[in-house]
Amino acid sequence: MRSRFQQYLQGVCQCCVGLVLCLVVWSSAAHADELVDRIVAVVNGEIITLFEVNQQIQGYLRQFEGRTMTGEEKKALDVLRKKVLNQMVNDLLLEAEAERLQMTVSDVEIKNQVEAFKRQHGMNEEVFLNQLKLQGMTRKDYENTVKKDIMRQRLIGAMVRRKVVVTEDEMRAYYEEHKRDFSRDKKVELSLIIVDPGFDIQDLRQRLINGEISFAQAAERYSIGPGAKQGGEIGVVRWADVRESWKEVLQGLGKGDTSKPFDLNGNQALLHIVDLVPGEVEPFENVKAKIRETLYRPRIEKRYREYMENLRSKAVVDIRM
Repeated sequence: MRSRFQQYLQGVCQCCVGLVLCLVVWSSAAHADELVDRIVAVVNGEIITLFEVNQQIQGYLRQFEGRTMTGEEKKALDVLRKKVLNQMVNDLLLEAEAERLQMTVSDVEIKNQVEAFKRQHGMNEEVFLNQLKLQGMTRKDYENTVKKDIMRQRLIGAMVRRKVVVTEDEMRAYYEEHKRDFSRDKKVELSLIIVDPGFDIQDLRQRLINGEISFAQAAERYSIGPGAKQGGEIGVVRWADVRESWKEVLQGLGKGDTSKPFDLNGNQALLHIVDLVPGEVEPFENVKAKIRETLYRPRIEKRYREYMENLRSKAVVDIRM
């Protein structure tokens, strides 16, 4: 009798715990108007849940706590989730391929990576473990994450990076063609548009190129960035002071040109060159490394896309989001 009563209590407790968990999940997801836990992808039999995707974008989701999302915010969140899910699928494919090729990672490599992370962030072991606990992770969980990351990077290095080459002749030809980009004390006057991830920025850029709307008008109408009401004006800055990520999208552009869309703190952005003030040209040897990186990056991205497409073609991938 006592045993049956204990079983009954245990069953009631389990039901209560389950109900509480359901309520927590429903409450947390209310801002996104959907339940958190459902399967959003299956990769060679391994599942990815919406809960796991949301874990990757916790910081972004926090801004919607306590309020209902707008239609535009829901669209932006959907776009972001799909980007994150795509990367998670790629990670699983890379991990499976690394295991198939019997790539290994030693305990020493993992330990060195963990210690480097702690040094970089000024953490001792106690602080490190506390931070992991806040993320719901153990040291073993983190070490396993590090191991997978090393394996993925090793695979990409072997199958992607080593197969991309930039020659000296190519770098010199680029230098001659883009000398104005390597001027000392060069100054540039810029304007900026920032929009949500779900905004159709490609369409906006095409309208700008076609002359259907000016950059200043577009900034006033659509930008959520600084100086939107002033046409997105940033002002005149020294080229040396421009962010590296901005330089990449501005390379080769002239006065009146608009950059391709690029990511800016989770949003999408466009830069517009209002004016250019050239300076003294840097010698080739001084900018050789930058040129190599400029030529190398799009090639490796192309090679990476091709490699991932090949892996996907051989895998069973079911996307449900």
